[in-house]
Amino acid sequence: MRVILIFALMFMIQVLNGQSQDFDRDYHPKWYPDGGKLVFYSYRNGGTGIYSLDIKGKNEKRIGSASGSHPIVSPDGKYIALCKRTSQSIRKIHILDVESGQLINVIDHPRKDLNAFHPTWTPDGRVLFNAEKKGESSILIANVNGSGIKTLVEGMIASTPTSYDDGKKIIFCARNGKEYYSIFTASIDGKNIKQITTDTASYAYPEVSPSGDKVVYGVRKNGKFKMYIMNLDGSKQQALNPGEWHDYFPRWSPDGKWIAFSTEMYGAPSIAIMNVKTKKIKQLSNFKK
Repeated sequence: MRVILIFALMFMIQVLNGQSQDFDRDYHPKWYPDGGKLVFYSYRNGGTGIYSLDIKGKNEKRIGSASGSHPIVSPDGKYIALCKRTSQSIRKIHILDVESGQLINVIDHPRKDLNAFHPTWTPDGRVLFNAEKKGESSILIANVNGSGIKTLVEGMIASTPTSYDDGKKIIFCARNGKEYYSIFTASIDGKNIKQITTDTASYAYPEVSPSGDKVVYGVRKNGKFKMYIMNLDGSKQQALNPGEWHDYFPRWSPDGKWIAFSTEMYGAPSIAIMNVKTKKIKQLSNFKK
């Protein structure tokens, strides 16, 4: 009987180890302002949190003890904005000190029942994000200390905003009465809204290139999440990494030469970068190495 129990225990340990390996995954890569490192969020057994990693795939470092999603470094390199649950189980945008990883501020959006997601920075150091719950989502902007909060886009179920044109404009996804998300642009005050994709694919995470003429984005087609690139007017859509796996969260490097993303092409989701010109891919994080 004791032998049976020992073998049963060993089997359960192997199963749990396998589950924890399946759980390990790296998401949400964003560039540091100098283009030499990435910040990302990792779900991993015993070490879930925010990490940095250089573009050679070395010097991986956990930043403080905070956990949260969609971390992004401010233009001056001093702060990290991320989405994190509060003690009331509502997600808000938290601002951390880059060096210490300690909490600096929480941006408290006006609606207490809405969850804040997808923070990004404008060049002047303000935070763009969307606040949502089932059936509604608006785009807001706030100063790093939480003051000056404004609603820019509402009534369209809008999400995943980023700024471009030196912070004068934003690009985002919205349903706008449809069952799928299209890509839109607007001025930084939320006016002059323009739809730039017209098909019925569901888009996410658009970002305009530093040169201002291209958009990288995610899209779900044929049951797979993939990353694409197109002209800013919505023309000439091109898949960047064709294959039978998922790619998520593409983001331009500051010099426009690389795209960082999370990919399952190596198994568990890991961080990779692609050379925009050659389409060559380099895996940076890998749980199995």
